[in-house]
Amino acid sequence: MTASSDAVTTIQPAKRYATLQRLLALAVALVSTMMATPPMAAAAGSAIPPETVTPAPTRPRIGLVLSGGGARGIAHIGVLHVLERLRVPVDLVVGTSMGAVVGGAYAAGRTPESLLAFARDTDWDAVLSDRPPRNMLPQRRRSDDLLVPSRIQFGFQDARLRLPTAAAGNQVLQATLLRLLPEGADERPGDSLPVPFNAVATDLKAGTLVEMGAAPLVSAVRSSMSVPGLFAPLKVDGRLLVDGGLVRNLPVEVARAMGADIIIAVNVGTPLSDEERLATALGITDQMIKILIDQNVRTSLAALGPQDIVITPKMDGIGFTDFKSAETAVAAGEAAAESVAAALAALGVTPEAYLAHEQRRTAPARDRVEREAEPRLGTLEILGTSPVAARALAAEAGLRPGDVAEIEDVQAAAERLYGRGEFERVDIALRDAGLRRDVFLTPVYGEGRRSRLRLGLAFSSDLRDENEFSVSVLHVYSPLNDWQGEIRSYASIGSSRRLQTEWWQPLGAGSPWFGAVDAAYVDESIDLYSDGRRTARIGVSGVAGSLAFGRLLGRIGETRVGVRRRHVDGSFIIPELPVAGTELLDTSYFGELLLDTLEPLAFPTSGYLLRVRHEQGPGDGVSTEFDQSLVEAVRAFSLGEWGGHVTAEWAEGRNGFAPLELGGFLRLSGAPTESVSGKSMLFGRLVLAKRLGRLPSGLGGDIRFGFSLETGEAFDAGEPKTLSRMRLAGSGFLSIDTALGPVYLAVGQTEGLGRAAYLFLGPYW
Repeated sequence: MTASSDAVTTIQPAKRYATLQRLLALAVALVSTMMATPPMAAAAGSAIPPETVTPAPTRPRIGLVLSGGGARGIAHIGVLHVLERLRVPVDLVVGTSMGAVVGGAYAAGRTPESLLAFARDTDWDAVLSDRPPRNMLPQRRRSDDLLVPSRIQFGFQDARLRLPTAAAGNQVLQATLLRLLPEGADERPGDSLPVPFNAVATDLKAGTLVEMGAAPLVSAVRSSMSVPGLFAPLKVDGRLLVDGGLVRNLPVEVARAMGADIIIAVNVGTPLSDEERLATALGITDQMIKILIDQNVRTSLAALGPQDIVITPKMDGIGFTDFKSAETAVAAGEAAAESVAAALAALGVTPEAYLAHEQRRTAPARDRVEREAEPRLGTLEILGTSPVAARALAAEAGLRPGDVAEIEDVQAAAERLYGRGEFERVDIALRDAGLRRDVFLTPVYGEGRRSRLRLGLAFSSDLRDENEFSVSVLHVYSPLNDWQGEIRSYASIGSSRRLQTEWWQPLGAGSPWFGAVDAAYVDESIDLYSDGRRTARIGVSGVAGSLAFGRLLGRIGETRVGVRRRHVDGSFIIPELPVAGTELLDTSYFGELLLDTLEPLAFPTSGYLLRVRHEQGPGDGVSTEFDQSLVEAVRAFSLGEWGGHVTAEWAEGRNGFAPLELGGFLRLSGAPTESVSGKSMLFGRLVLAKRLGRLPSGLGGDIRFGFSLETGEAFDAGEPKTLSRMRLAGSGFLSIDTALGPVYLAVGQTEGLGRAAYLFLGPYW
């Protein structure tokens, strides 16, 4: 059944309703004129109680059914625009997936204009990402990124490996829905709204349809749009729920059971793929799901009667996750609704009747607008954990009594806790008394999230004789105790072998002060250069341990001081020399500062990084005296589709080499890797790149094409550090942010040190 044929079959019955409506409307207007005091007081005021809208007995009960379809569901907003223009009152709403999102917000009082602004302004890339933005992560999780930039993560529980349940995270989606729904409406059951609402979900275990009208609105919408593989299932009343489109993508039967006399059904489902897209296993799997959904939509369409209206927007080229095409989708919805405008207009009511209907429908959304001042936090309670752990988590949430506690502030607090990594989600509940707002956050531990393993892969090649690779794993176990301590272990094999573990422990519940104990083993080879030419290779292996005390600096960084003891052996590999190896045993003291707000890490376009470190070994006859310092500063920026960063570095080794080397991609591109070293080092860099596109959700992030301008040099003791001695370098590159980390394909050149092509996987900015 096509949209055009449906329109023809509905016009004639609609005309009969329209004629009857005009006669009755005239009678109602005459009676209202004689009895109203003043005549338009009820229509113009806002005192109409927000009880459930009950249509006048003289007109049919109209049900709006909105299908799922991902980003294509934004077309529903265009349909709502036309219904508003034609003054068509909606008496009940039923939705699936994105239809539940739009329909639930509309039933709770959102206007089509505010829904369009929400669709346009929301960062959908963040909603579909696998975790919150990096600036919402605690400092420890940001430092994980510096060790292993990959986002491939697994969990362990009961000695079993737990795979991720979804490509996208839960908390950002939850926060987005709370921002969409009118304040206070999120916990109301959909069937208690002024316009009754029902969402459809699928019981993942039983494979049956589940109606969510009696559930809290946010849970109903969240479960209905839990697309398998994209968003994690939601457990409600003991049932594991996923996207309702698997059983009823256009649930007209549910609307009929709720009492709808006339149904306006909007079908935005993704059409079946053509043969060209069925050449891969992924394409075939996608087609199988589309076929199942298409079949249940056909069943629902067959249940429509001649009085019902079907609207099918034409959205060729708009895919399931193509949220950048919001304006185009809305226009398609408006065009499709206009094509059956005659049938819809026949359901319209008088301006006075429609105004009264809209005042009741939008009553929940007006509550926040009419509030005189911002709510302030009374108490913040963390539920579902021990009292000591609750104090620690409350401190990390960042809300203090007396702070402004708008819903956005509460959502940010929940995201901070979610960013720790061990929670599947953080539920929010509010209790208001005047301008006092008490907040209750309930962290829900996810399966395998307390013991989690991140897998990393890195390789680099200059497409000639420099080729390196490594496989790395990062394991984090947290919380270790109620004070939220954790153990973090790192291991890598390949061109170098490393093993390191650290016990990091706050010194009290919610304390910013911490202690850290770590132990490390390293085994690697290091090339030595002279004037850009490799002269020797030495093997280095050793063990080290350290004890440090420090303080977290909010969520942006930390500072620490400590003592380190190490034992290192070194010997020549190339050329083989008939001499004994070198043994180094020393004790050193260090202090460091790290501030890190870069976002995203693969190719930063906002935030900054500042690293300052000084380490000194006094020497005692056995230990070797040394003194090293370094400063590294990065400032990222964004200019529309362009983004980049500037970098400045200084390092010095007063009794040895500087702790940083130059050479390699983006560090004097074209020069051999780490081939420029000396007693001191200066380096500067500008990187710019334009955003060309984005990988599908779950596979990665931005695709960029850009260039770098670099300058730097290493100096021996006593040499003047002048700009005239600095070498110039540059590169051009293609950057792709993948789930395994950033991939670069690049070419570069440094004056006097050569040129090279590069292929990288790893954090090489």
